[in-house]
Amino acid sequence: MAQGRRAQRRSGQHVAADAGAAARVPSGRPEASRGLAPRGVAMSGLSSTASNGNPLVTGNAPIEAMSLNRVLPAPESVSRVLVAGWAGRDPLAVAEHVRELAGLGVAPPSETPLFYEVSSDRISGRAEIQDVGAAGGGEVECVLWRVGDALYLGLGSDHTDRELEATSVAKSKQACDKPVSDRVIRYSDLDCPTDDLRMSCRIREGGEWALYQDGPLSELLAPLDLLGLAQARGVLAEREDVALFCGTLPAIGAVRPASGYRMALHHPDGRELVSLNYSVRRLRAMA
Repeated sequence: MAQGRRAQRRSGQHVAADAGAAARVPSGRPEASRGLAPRGVAMSGLSSTASNGNPLVTGNAPIEAMSLNRVLPAPESVSRVLVAGWAGRDPLAVAEHVRELAGLGVAPPSETPLFYEVSSDRISGRAEIQDVGAAGGGEVECVLWRVGDALYLGLGSDHTDRELEATSVAKSKQACDKPVSDRVIRYSDLDCPTDDLRMSCRIREGGEWALYQDGPLSELLAPLDLLGLAQARGVLAEREDVALFCGTLPAIGAVRPASGYRMALHHPDGRELVSLNYSVRRLRAMA
């Protein structure tokens, strides 16, 4: 996490230890990468208050402004969870990925990107999740949170049952918990285009940590573009609270399960802005 930004857990709540002045996005950037709303996306100044003027509430704690590493809106604060699949920016690369997965028995999507809905109670802030069998695997993704009039960017893992995926992608995503970071960044406080951010994921294999995913967000459709597209298709209503998983990066080597994950969102200057670490406990698959 960024140096000087720390949080303390008190009675189940995260309390911000310090706050800084918000750095504004420089002008002259493409709209989607500057944190500006594409057509149809309501942002209303990205304030930390609801439309009635009251502070947005996470559990029992009001959301307060910080420049980086925002306190995460609690899962109870959103009614919808969407996972954007096939969200690569290069259509040729997406088409190739569709063909690769078709060879593994995964049915091609009806359209790209495709928004899968997951139960909101699948969101997990725990340091350990449990899988039935050994086929579950995670992938690092940015998560765009919309809570009232405010937008936040954090990390999540689209943990998926790979065996079930060959039968139903939608059911395979619903079958597993979706770990999320306990810190997020207030979207309007980003001091660089989202395209300049990087994500990385390391997995634990045989007691060692191996680099599994790494790359810039520019390889994926921009988070605000995905949000606008979900609204344009009628998947999501304007101003509806949501946690939107914004797509993942290619795996280094084969797509495979692991016993632990270390994920990070990096600033262009090398700082780690947000992290997500979790382990997996395998439950026996009983016949």
